[in-house]
Amino acid sequence: MTPHRSEPDGGPIEGVLIPCNVGDCSGLHSSDVARTERLKGTTSLLPKYRGWGTRTRKTARSYLNRLNGTFGNKPLTGITPRMIEGYLSRRRDDPDRPLSTATRNRHLACLKVVFKAAVAWNFAASNPADRVKMEREQQQVPDALTDQELARLLQELPDHIRAVAAFAVDTGMRASKVFGLTWADVDMETPWDDPAGNTKRGLITVRVPKNDEDRVIPMTDRVFETLAAIRERNAASKTPGLQVFPFTADLVNSRLTQVAADVGIEKHVTMHIFRHTWATRLRDRGVPLDRIKALGGCQAHERPQRSFCPHWSVSLPDEGVR
Repeated sequence: MTPHRSEPDGGPIEGVLIPCNVGDCSGLHSSDVARTERLKGTTSLLPKYRGWGTRTRKTARSYLNRLNGTFGNKPLTGITPRMIEGYLSRRRDDPDRPLSTATRNRHLACLKVVFKAAVAWNFAASNPADRVKMEREQQQVPDALTDQELARLLQELPDHIRAVAAFAVDTGMRASKVFGLTWADVDMETPWDDPAGNTKRGLITVRVPKNDEDRVIPMTDRVFETLAAIRERNAASKTPGLQVFPFTADLVNSRLTQVAADVGIEKHVTMHIFRHTWATRLRDRGVPLDRIKALGGCQAHERPQRSFCPHWSVSLPDEGVR
Protein backbone atom coordinates (compact mmCIF):
# COMPACT_ATOMS: atom_id res chain seq x y z
CA MET A 1 0.00 0.00 0.00
CA THR A 2 1.48 3.35 -1.02
CA PRO A 3 -0.86 6.23 -0.13
CA HIS A 4 -0.63 9.56 -1.93
CA ARG A 5 1.01 12.47 -0.20
CA SER A 6 -1.60 15.15 0.49
CA GLU A 7 -1.80 18.87 0.00
CA PRO A 8 -2.52 20.97 3.12
CA ASP A 9 -6.21 20.92 2.20
CA GLY A 10 -6.20 17.13 2.14
CA GLY A 11 -6.11 16.57 -1.63
CA PRO A 12 -3.48 14.16 -3.01
CA ILE A 13 -0.57 15.30 -5.14
CA GLU A 14 -0.77 13.04 -8.14
CA GLY A 15 2.31 10.99 -8.85
CA VAL A 16 4.01 11.66 -5.51
CA LEU A 17 3.90 8.63 -3.23
CA ILE A 18 5.31 7.76 0.16
CA PRO A 19 6.31 4.11 0.72
CA CYS A 20 4.17 2.40 3.31
CA ASN A 21 4.04 -1.28 4.18
CA VAL A 22 0.57 -2.62 4.86
CA GLY A 23 1.69 -4.17 8.13
CA ASP A 24 3.34 -0.99 9.33
CA CYS A 25 0.91 1.83 8.70
CA SER A 26 -2.34 0.37 7.48
CA GLY A 27 -4.10 2.39 10.17
CA LEU A 28 -2.66 5.75 9.08
CA HIS A 29 -4.76 8.09 7.00
CA SER A 30 -3.04 9.23 3.81
CA SER A 31 -3.07 12.86 4.92
CA ASP A 32 -1.35 11.81 8.15
CA VAL A 33 1.21 9.75 6.25
CA ALA A 34 2.32 12.80 4.31
CA ARG A 35 3.33 14.66 7.45
CA THR A 36 5.76 12.00 8.63
CA GLU A 37 8.46 13.14 6.21
CA ARG A 38 9.62 15.49 8.96
CA LEU A 39 10.01 14.90 12.67
CA LYS A 40 7.27 17.36 13.61
CA GLY A 41 4.76 15.34 11.65
CA THR A 42 5.69 12.11 13.37
CA THR A 43 5.46 13.64 16.86
CA SER A 44 1.97 14.92 16.06
CA LEU A 45 0.82 11.39 15.20
CA LEU A 46 2.20 9.58 18.25
CA PRO A 47 -0.77 10.23 20.57
CA LYS A 48 -3.23 9.32 17.81
CA TYR A 49 -1.68 6.08 16.59
CA ARG A 50 0.22 4.87 19.67
CA GLY A 51 -2.80 4.88 21.95
CA TRP A 52 -1.41 7.43 24.38
CA GLY A 53 -3.61 8.27 27.35
CA THR A 54 -4.27 11.74 28.73
CA ARG A 55 -1.49 11.54 31.32
CA THR A 56 1.13 10.38 28.79
CA ARG A 57 0.16 13.15 26.37
CA LYS A 58 0.46 15.76 29.11
CA THR A 59 3.85 14.50 30.28
CA ALA A 60 5.32 14.24 26.80
CA ARG A 61 3.96 17.51 25.44
CA SER A 62 6.65 19.82 26.82
CA TYR A 63 9.49 17.50 25.76
CA LEU A 64 8.12 17.10 22.23
CA ASN A 65 7.54 20.83 21.87
CA ARG A 66 11.20 21.54 22.70
CA LEU A 67 12.41 18.83 20.35
CA ASN A 68 10.24 20.19 17.56
CA GLY A 69 11.79 23.61 18.09
CA THR A 70 15.15 22.16 17.05
CA PHE A 71 14.38 19.15 14.87
CA GLY A 72 10.76 19.64 13.86
CA ASN A 73 11.32 20.88 10.32
CA LYS A 74 14.23 18.61 9.54
CA PRO A 75 13.70 15.52 7.37
CA LEU A 76 13.75 12.33 9.40
CA THR A 77 16.51 10.96 7.21
CA GLY A 78 18.65 14.03 7.88
CA ILE A 79 18.84 13.68 11.66
CA THR A 80 22.04 11.95 12.81
CA PRO A 81 23.37 10.71 16.17
CA ARG A 82 25.93 13.52 16.11
CA MET A 83 23.17 16.13 15.77
CA ILE A 84 21.31 14.62 18.72
CA GLU A 85 24.45 14.58 20.87
CA GLY A 86 25.11 18.21 19.95
CA TYR A 87 21.57 19.18 20.93
CA LEU A 88 21.92 17.49 24.33
CA SER A 89 25.29 19.15 24.93
CA ARG A 90 23.88 22.59 24.13
CA ARG A 91 20.99 22.04 26.52
CA ARG A 92 23.42 20.95 29.22
CA ASP A 93 25.63 24.04 28.79
CA ASP A 94 22.83 26.58 28.29
CA PRO A 95 23.89 29.52 30.53
CA ASP A 96 20.32 30.71 31.02
CA ARG A 97 18.46 27.44 31.47
CA PRO A 98 20.69 24.36 31.65
CA LEU A 99 18.90 21.04 31.70
CA SER A 100 19.62 18.41 34.33
CA THR A 101 20.88 14.95 33.43
CA ALA A 102 17.45 13.47 34.12
CA THR A 103 15.69 15.98 31.87
CA ARG A 104 18.19 15.47 29.04
CA ASN A 105 17.56 11.75 29.31
CA ARG A 106 13.83 12.37 28.99
CA HIS A 107 14.45 14.39 25.82
CA LEU A 108 16.53 11.56 24.41
CA ALA A 109 13.91 9.00 25.41
CA CYS A 110 11.27 10.99 23.52
CA LEU A 111 13.45 11.05 20.41
CA LYS A 112 13.90 7.29 20.66
CA VAL A 113 10.12 6.85 20.78
CA VAL A 114 9.57 9.17 17.82
CA PHE A 115 12.05 7.35 15.63
CA LYS A 116 10.85 3.95 16.78
CA ALA A 117 7.41 4.87 15.47
CA ALA A 118 8.88 6.30 12.25
CA VAL A 119 10.77 3.07 11.60
CA ALA A 120 7.68 0.97 12.37
CA TRP A 121 5.67 3.07 9.92
CA ASN A 122 8.44 2.71 7.33
CA PHE A 123 9.24 6.45 7.14
CA ALA A 124 12.77 6.06 8.48
CA ALA A 125 15.23 3.28 7.78
CA SER A 126 16.90 3.44 11.19
CA ASN A 127 16.71 5.05 14.61
CA PRO A 128 19.66 7.44 15.09
CA ALA A 129 18.66 8.08 18.72
CA ASP A 130 19.35 4.43 19.55
CA ARG A 131 23.06 5.10 18.95
CA VAL A 132 23.09 7.82 21.64
CA LYS A 133 23.49 6.52 25.18
CA MET A 134 21.53 7.68 28.16
CA GLU A 135 23.61 9.51 30.75
CA ARG A 136 24.03 8.00 34.19
CA GLU A 137 21.70 9.62 36.68
CA GLN A 138 22.45 10.02 40.36
CA GLN A 139 19.87 7.99 42.25
CA GLN A 140 17.89 9.92 44.82
CA VAL A 141 16.52 8.42 47.98
CA PRO A 142 12.73 8.49 47.56
CA ASP A 143 10.51 10.17 50.09
CA ALA A 144 8.50 8.11 52.55
CA LEU A 145 5.97 9.24 55.12
CA THR A 146 6.72 8.85 58.81
CA ASP A 147 4.11 7.16 60.98
CA GLN A 148 3.12 10.55 62.36
CA GLU A 149 2.76 12.11 58.90
CA LEU A 150 0.74 9.16 57.66
CA ALA A 151 -1.59 9.34 60.64
CA ARG A 152 -2.17 13.08 60.12
CA LEU A 153 -2.82 12.58 56.44
CA LEU A 154 -5.25 9.68 56.86
CA GLN A 155 -7.16 11.55 59.55
CA GLU A 156 -7.88 14.52 57.28
CA LEU A 157 -8.59 12.71 54.01
CA PRO A 158 -12.18 12.22 52.82
CA ASP A 159 -13.44 8.70 53.49
CA HIS A 160 -13.20 7.44 49.89
CA ILE A 161 -9.66 8.79 49.44
CA ARG A 162 -8.61 7.51 52.88
CA ALA A 163 -9.63 4.01 51.81
CA VAL A 164 -7.40 4.22 48.73
CA ALA A 165 -4.46 5.57 50.72
CA ALA A 166 -4.73 2.97 53.48
CA PHE A 167 -4.95 0.18 50.91
CA ALA A 168 -1.94 1.48 48.98
CA VAL A 169 0.32 1.93 52.01
CA ASP A 170 -0.51 -1.54 53.35
CA THR A 171 -0.07 -3.41 50.05
CA GLY A 172 2.73 -1.48 48.32
CA MET A 173 0.90 -1.83 45.00
CA ARG A 174 1.65 0.55 42.14
CA ALA A 175 -1.02 3.18 41.53
CA SER A 176 -1.90 1.65 38.16
CA LYS A 177 -2.55 -1.70 39.86
CA VAL A 178 -4.58 -0.11 42.65
CA PHE A 179 -6.92 1.67 40.25
CA GLY A 180 -7.04 -1.34 37.94
CA LEU A 181 -8.00 -3.77 40.71
CA THR A 182 -11.33 -5.56 40.19
CA TRP A 183 -13.41 -7.60 42.61
CA ALA A 184 -12.50 -10.72 40.65
CA ASP A 185 -8.96 -10.36 42.04
CA VAL A 186 -10.09 -9.96 45.66
CA ASP A 187 -10.38 -13.13 47.75
CA MET A 188 -11.89 -12.40 51.16
CA GLU A 189 -12.12 -16.03 52.29
CA THR A 190 -8.77 -17.81 51.92
CA PRO A 191 -6.88 -18.02 55.24
CA TRP A 192 -3.15 -17.46 55.69
CA ASP A 193 -0.79 -17.38 58.67
CA ASP A 194 1.29 -14.35 59.55
CA PRO A 195 4.89 -14.70 60.88
CA ALA A 196 3.58 -14.79 64.46
CA GLY A 197 1.36 -17.77 63.63
CA ASN A 198 -1.90 -15.82 63.68
CA THR A 199 -4.47 -16.89 61.10
CA LYS A 200 -5.69 -14.08 58.85
CA ARG A 201 -8.03 -13.97 55.90
CA GLY A 202 -7.90 -12.31 52.52
CA LEU A 203 -5.65 -12.38 49.47
CA ILE A 204 -5.22 -9.96 46.57
CA THR A 205 -4.08 -11.13 43.15
CA VAL A 206 -1.99 -8.64 41.19
CA ARG A 207 -2.19 -9.37 37.48
CA VAL A 208 1.06 -9.03 35.54
CA PRO A 209 2.05 -9.40 31.86
CA LYS A 210 1.62 -12.84 30.33
CA ASN A 211 5.35 -13.65 30.51
CA ASP A 212 5.43 -13.28 34.30
CA GLU A 213 3.55 -14.93 37.13
CA ASP A 214 0.69 -13.19 38.91
CA ARG A 215 1.53 -11.95 42.39
CA VAL A 216 -0.53 -12.68 45.51
CA ILE A 217 -0.55 -10.20 48.41
CA PRO A 218 -1.97 -11.15 51.83
CA MET A 219 -4.32 -8.59 53.36
CA THR A 220 -3.54 -6.74 56.56
CA ASP A 221 -6.39 -6.34 59.02
CA ARG A 222 -6.89 -2.77 57.85
CA VAL A 223 -7.02 -3.77 54.20
CA PHE A 224 -9.48 -6.56 54.98
CA GLU A 225 -11.76 -4.21 56.88
CA THR A 226 -11.47 -1.53 54.21
CA LEU A 227 -12.37 -3.90 51.37
CA ALA A 228 -15.17 -5.53 53.37
CA ALA A 229 -16.81 -2.13 53.90
CA ILE A 230 -16.38 -1.14 50.23
CA ARG A 231 -17.76 -4.48 49.05
CA GLU A 232 -20.81 -4.13 51.28
CA ARG A 233 -21.58 -0.65 49.93
CA ASN A 234 -20.97 -1.83 46.38
CA ALA A 235 -23.35 -4.78 46.79
CA ALA A 236 -26.06 -2.50 48.15
CA SER A 237 -25.69 -0.07 45.25
CA LYS A 238 -28.21 -0.02 42.42
CA THR A 239 -25.29 0.04 40.00
CA PRO A 240 -22.52 -2.12 41.52
CA GLY A 241 -19.14 -1.71 39.86
CA LEU A 242 -16.41 -4.13 38.90
CA GLN A 243 -13.58 -1.85 40.03
CA VAL A 244 -12.66 -1.75 43.69
CA PHE A 245 -11.57 1.89 43.51
CA PRO A 246 -13.49 3.60 40.67
CA PHE A 247 -11.42 6.79 40.71
CA THR A 248 -8.75 8.32 38.50
CA ALA A 249 -5.18 8.70 39.68
CA ASP A 250 -5.29 12.42 38.83
CA LEU A 251 -8.30 12.96 41.10
CA VAL A 252 -6.75 11.10 44.04
CA ASN A 253 -3.31 12.66 43.62
CA SER A 254 -4.81 16.14 43.51
CA ARG A 255 -6.64 15.60 46.78
CA LEU A 256 -3.60 13.96 48.43
CA THR A 257 -1.36 16.88 47.52
CA GLN A 258 -3.90 19.40 48.81
CA VAL A 259 -4.54 17.67 52.14
CA ALA A 260 -0.83 17.01 52.70
CA ALA A 261 -0.13 20.72 52.37
CA ASP A 262 -3.04 21.53 54.71
CA VAL A 263 -1.60 19.31 57.47
CA GLY A 264 1.94 20.62 57.04
CA ILE A 265 3.60 17.69 55.28
CA GLU A 266 6.46 19.19 53.24
CA LYS A 267 6.81 16.29 50.83
CA HIS A 268 5.49 15.54 47.37
CA VAL A 269 2.54 13.37 48.39
CA THR A 270 0.96 11.35 45.60
CA MET A 271 0.00 7.69 45.33
CA HIS A 272 3.63 6.81 44.63
CA ILE A 273 4.80 7.87 48.09
CA PHE A 274 2.70 5.11 49.67
CA ARG A 275 4.75 2.48 47.85
CA HIS A 276 7.97 3.92 49.26
CA THR A 277 6.39 4.21 52.70
CA TRP A 278 5.31 0.56 52.56
CA ALA A 279 8.86 -0.53 51.65
CA THR A 280 10.45 1.61 54.35
CA ARG A 281 8.13 0.23 57.02
CA LEU A 282 8.98 -3.34 56.02
CA ARG A 283 12.69 -2.50 56.16
CA ASP A 284 12.27 -1.05 59.63
CA ARG A 285 10.62 -4.29 60.73
CA GLY A 286 13.61 -6.33 59.61
CA VAL A 287 12.42 -7.65 56.26
CA PRO A 288 15.40 -8.29 53.92
CA LEU A 289 15.74 -6.13 50.82
CA ASP A 290 15.37 -9.00 48.37
CA ARG A 291 12.14 -10.04 50.05
CA ILE A 292 10.79 -6.48 49.90
CA LYS A 293 11.56 -6.32 46.19
CA ALA A 294 9.84 -9.64 45.60
CA LEU A 295 6.75 -8.57 47.53
CA GLY A 296 6.71 -5.29 45.62
CA GLY A 297 6.82 -7.01 42.25
CA CYS A 298 10.25 -5.72 41.26
CA GLN A 299 11.81 -7.82 38.50
CA ALA A 300 15.50 -8.19 37.68
CA HIS A 301 14.89 -7.01 34.11
CA GLU A 302 13.34 -3.67 35.13
CA ARG A 303 15.38 -0.67 34.06
CA PRO A 304 16.35 1.94 36.67
CA GLN A 305 14.85 4.82 34.70
CA ARG A 306 11.50 3.05 34.49
CA SER A 307 11.23 1.63 37.98
CA PHE A 308 11.85 2.89 41.48
CA CYS A 309 13.00 -0.55 42.69
CA PRO A 310 16.74 0.17 42.19
CA HIS A 311 16.35 3.14 44.57
CA TRP A 312 15.73 0.67 47.35
CA SER A 313 19.37 -0.38 47.15
CA VAL A 314 20.11 3.14 48.35
CA SER A 315 17.21 3.79 50.70
CA LEU A 316 16.75 0.32 52.15
CA PRO A 317 20.14 -1.05 53.22
CA ASP A 318 19.92 -4.62 54.42
CA GLU A 319 23.04 -4.66 56.56
CA GLY A 320 22.28 -6.30 59.85
CA VAL A 321 18.85 -7.44 58.71
CA ARG A 322 18.08 -11.05 59.47
